[in-house]
Formats: sequence, structure tokens, C-alpha cells
Amino acid sequence: MASALVAHAAETADMVFLAAGDDDVARIYERVGFARLATSAVADLRPLA
Repeated sequence: MASALVAHAAETADMVFLAAGDDDVARIYERVGFARLATSAVADLRPLA
């Protein structure tokens, strides 16, 4: 299934953005043909309880 999605993305999109929750997920994305280009962070501005 993942390889069909990768093939479709390659045929129809200029860029695909995926967010991996951890390194294990990132490795799965890389295994099906995606490349890690950057790392992002999310800030949670809620006060600590």
C-alpha cells in the first residue's frame, strides 16, 4: 500500500510533506522512498500545571 501511495505522489505532486512521530516512523518513510530533509519542532505554550 505504501509503495502505491509513493508512486502516486511521485506522479502527481511536486512535494510531499510527512511528519514522523519518531525515528522508527521516519525510517519507514525512508524505506519506501522518501528522504529526510529537515527536522521540525512544535512549541506548546500552555502553562505548566
